[in-house]
Amino acid sequence: MHAWPTSPIDLQSVRDPGELSVEKIMLFGAIPAVIVLLIYTLASFGLLLVGAAVYAAIYWLVEWTMLSYFRGHGMLVGQRQYPEIDTMADNFAHRLGVPRPEVYVVQQSLWNAFAAKTVGSRIIVLYSGAIDALMLGGDPEDLGFLVGHEMGHHACGHLDWKYRLIRLGAWIPFLGMYHRRCMELSCDR
Repeated sequence: MHAWPTSPIDLQSVRDPGELSVEKIMLFGAIPAVIVLLIYTLASFGLLLVGAAVYAAIYWLVEWTMLSYFRGHGMLVGQRQYPEIDTMADNFAHRLGVPRPEVYVVQQSLWNAFAAKTVGSRIIVLYSGAIDALMLGGDPEDLGFLVGHEMGHHACGHLDWKYRLIRLGAWIPFLGMYHRRCMELSCDR
């Protein structure tokens, strides 16, 4: 079993310098978007609110469906299934100072992984194609990078409502893409 460091990680020191400055610009860019939404709401005599309520209900249903899919079709990582990944997740969550998310392995030949926050549950989904490729390489640090990167999204708060609201400022050309790149660089660090 690989020995992982145990010292805490200071998130502010590893964040990409551009991430916070771009967030401020996007926050100011979100103000006109919110004003336009308010004008449409008033002009439609509140009909936009009905549409927003329908959207919220569908969004909530999709989140429940997604969480149910991963819990039903994925394998929950624990000491009996993928103990190496379980140890990594415990260690990384402790070092980052966040609650440990549920980690699922889904049978899929794709080389991918993602972090999500669904219905209040924080999860990390690892596709078996990525795990198999990294475990065959024999270096546990490669797999640790993948798990740590996804854990970084939870630690940096990239899945919280604040970031969803900031994304309203992504209408400014190239700013949304640059912000996404900065978030990924922060998690890579």
